Amino acid sequence: MKRVLGICILFFAVAFLIYGKSLGNLFVRWDDSLLIYENPIIREISRKTVKAAFTTYDPELYVPLTMISYQIDHLLWGMNPFGFHLTNLVLHTMNALLVTVFIQLLMRRSPYHLLPVLCGLLFLVHPLHTEAVAWASARKDVLSSFFFLLSVCSYLQWRGRENGQAGSGKLLYSFSIFAFALGLLAKVSIIMLPVILLLIEWLLCHRRLLASSFVTISRLTPYFLLSVMFGIVALFGKKELVTILTPWETVLMAGRSAMFSLQHLFLPIGLSPIYPYNDAIHIGTPDLFTALVIVMAITFLTLFLKKYQCVLAFSWFFFLLTLAPTFTTFAKAGDVYVTSDRYAYLPSIGIFLMFGLFCHWVMRKVHMRYAPALFAVIILPLSVLSSEEAQIWKDSEALFRHVIMLYPKSVAAQNNLGIILLKQGDVLQGKEHFESALKIRPYAKSHVNLGDIFRMQRQWTEAVSEYEKALAIDPEEGAAHFNIGLVYAAQNYLDDAKEKFEIVIAIDSKHIGALNNLGAMEFQQGNIEKARRMFERALEIDPGFIDAQENLRLINAS
Repeated sequence: MKRVLGICILFFAVAFLIYGKSLGNLFVRWDDSLLIYENPIIREISRKTVKAAFTTYDPELYVPLTMISYQIDHLLWGMNPFGFHLTNLVLHTMNALLVTVFIQLLMRRSPYHLLPVLCGLLFLVHPLHTEAVAWASARKDVLSSFFFLLSVCSYLQWRGRENGQAGSGKLLYSFSIFAFALGLLAKVSIIMLPVILLLIEWLLCHRRLLASSFVTISRLTPYFLLSVMFGIVALFGKKELVTILTPWETVLMAGRSAMFSLQHLFLPIGLSPIYPYNDAIHIGTPDLFTALVIVMAITFLTLFLKKYQCVLAFSWFFFLLTLAPTFTTFAKAGDVYVTSDRYAYLPSIGIFLMFGLFCHWVMRKVHMRYAPALFAVIILPLSVLSSEEAQIWKDSEALFRHVIMLYPKSVAAQNNLGIILLKQGDVLQGKEHFESALKIRPYAKSHVNLGDIFRMQRQWTEAVSEYEKALAIDPEEGAAHFNIGLVYAAQNYLDDAKEKFEIVIAIDSKHIGALNNLGAMEFQQGNIEKARRMFERALEIDPGFIDAQENLRLINAS
């Protein structure tokens, strides 16, 4: 018991030493606005907001439990980023402890008694995990991983008891299924858990697996049913994204993504929130072809290296299988991304197991008394790198300047930095970044932002021209339609403005700005009841929307 308590204290102490400073980081303009500080769902815990969490996407992911965790944070801390970052850090530390338990349960018959702690520490301090810890919007990754690990550990504990070590313990089995369901509600990316459990059965039973195949399938059936059900739910959110790349392009990018993550696990430098891919996606592209060949070669070697076949194959396939659900997310908003650091959060466990076994083999060849020194040589540099990496997330400007330093051809980073500078009042620099984004490729949102600059300067013709360029790229770019409506309203072309706001609502029925402005147009034209309905609809979506509150108050007072 003292050893367990000591490990827990050690892990939390190390975690706060590494990430303590980053608890003061601000929210960043990279999904934090969408999920947290501009999200009406998280501002209270009520029947209405809980129902909204379970009946909406974010906009492409189904993450109701993540939304509820944000509601709890908001209840405790308001909109103070400290509380949101603290929750992420605590969850990450608990995940590292669960990794230790997982490896202990998995390798309980092995002589590698230091292996679980080494794997847990690697998981805790590795710089590739900084994104999941320091980015408030990565809550879905740390939360779903927590329940994934809880489910797997419960299953292994139940399995050990069922095999005669301590009675039956059906409660553990039921709890494992329940934890898996909660994890899927946090983020569906853990959908491969039943295949991982099958992989565990193969590792532990190996030659006896076929003989007990019926029992194995029956015990894993509830997990597979949950995976299928949540997989169908997830497709409704990602149905547009999965069609952007062809199946062959997806295979090529999958190989590149796997090798990219593997490279950063062994050499965690040059990390970035965004890894844009601007080359052609075909078999003749050298980095894609090479990556695919290396992945296939490693797979072949892990299957045919006799002495360590089981554990090496398990580790490698754990990495690939848990990474596989991210292979549907290479394309977003017309851009192609190699991967994201947080995608390797769970998959890294397989590589850490491989690396930990190698370290133990080295120590047994030398002497185990040198193990603490080896731990320090590995853990300390990684800890320093993680602490430095966390500062990249201190605010939006630092984040996107870092991306542009590494990847100047990142359209998303150029566009977002332009927005930040524009909000700071630096119109000239903001405009330069929007233009830099458009030099890389046509991008609707950059045209919208340039149009906003012209609209601010009351250059109506130039503003509309930019918005129309955006619509030529993406006819359903709601911001372009909305802002043309604002231009028309500013010139008192009320009917034209109403038409544009109606188009926005047709694209996005929950666009509160369009509802409010359409209500204002109706009120100005004397259509009081229509105006009232528009303001009330806006307030149903966001009860804290001040403009709609004021407009409704004016109607009631008239």
